[in-house]
Amino acid sequence: EGLLLKVRVKPFGEKGPSFNPGRGRKTLTINQGERLIYTTRDFAREKKLFSKVSAIIEEIENILPCGEAAWEAEDLEASLELVDKLSELEKENFVILWPEGKPYNVVRPQQEIFVKINTLKDWFEVEGNILVDEEEIPFEKLIGLLRNKKSRFIPLDDKRFLALKENLKRSLVHLATLAKIKENRVRIHPLRALVALREEGLPLSGDSSWAEFAQKIEKALSLEPNPPKGLAERLRPYQLEGFSWLRRLYEMGFGACLADDMGLGKTIQTLALLLDRAQEGPSLVVAPASVVSVWEEESFRFAPGLEIIKLDNPSDREKLLKNLGPGQLVLASYGLLQQKKTSELLAKVSWNIVVLDEAQHIKNYRTKRAMNAFKLNARFRMATTGTPIENRLEELWT
Repeated sequence: EGLLLKVRVKPFGEKGPSFNPGRGRKTLTINQGERLIYTTRDFAREKKLFSKVSAIIEEIENILPCGEAAWEAEDLEASLELVDKLSELEKENFVILWPEGKPYNVVRPQQEIFVKINTLKDWFEVEGNILVDEEEIPFEKLIGLLRNKKSRFIPLDDKRFLALKENLKRSLVHLATLAKIKENRVRIHPLRALVALREEGLPLSGDSSWAEFAQKIEKALSLEPNPPKGLAERLRPYQLEGFSWLRRLYEMGFGACLADDMGLGKTIQTLALLLDRAQEGPSLVVAPASVVSVWEEESFRFAPGLEIIKLDNPSDREKLLKNLGPGQLVLASYGLLQQKKTSELLAKVSWNIVVLDEAQHIKNYRTKRAMNAFKLNARFRMATTGTPIENRLEELWT
């Protein structure tokens, strides 16, 4: 897998004698048939060109000098880098000779990769191709080849490798780690699509749904919301930042996990959002039974414009939940969420915002409590907790 490179000067062409750059006799004579040919070497130019080659070679990792004006590439990656660099030198009139034949063919894309986004139900489908040696390599094949690859050289067959620029390789590897390939189709979640495609700077186009999604995201990111007028407490700067963040995520259609430490005002930041969006429909807060009364008190204190509804009386729950409207905030305990009948009633409501307070209570997604929480239908879902991870990173999944 290694390669040996020697840099030599051949003043009389390929069949003439060779010399180390800037070394040997300056004036040379050879017999060519019946003619005697003279030449004078330009040592300064030879050294300048050799310095250029040396600088390029020294950029490659795992390539070591082995004698005067000679290097050895120790592994396949270094060999491919060397072949790729030599092809660039060839364009500058350096002559590359392969006495034993060229071991690898390193090819480059003939044009910039272009990505197209199509909308599925809950996913975006990513399409595209890259043209190499007049052959179109579909995006799904390229993504599959890139998985778990650290090299920028992608094997196309036994002797042929595709060389990607580092920034393009990094972008595609990022996309490969986020995407799912199913039935030769590359699918990616909308939020992951936003990060992997727009932030990585890949050129892309999309259908009308993608355009609307991208426009919505850009609009939300530029939003600088003011706290709602009915909020009876002035937010501290970091709380205002938290409210603004929640408000932007609300507009994007993504959920949020507000994980400030205890005592920093998670409740008032959440109430600010609930009050600000109150006219969009009824909202629900689920909290431990011991905290429900705190939510009631804080709501009356900071957001008196909200109508607070507690599900205390089992006989009234169905009627209450059927007749909900804008400006109303329902408070329920996790215990109620576990009850079959109550959880079914809660799942039938089209909530504007659902808040799970002390959300570590659903850290185990296999529990009935967590599964019932997943069934709640809301435009915006939000979790608040001072301990987002108690034991395992897996707890964040819920």
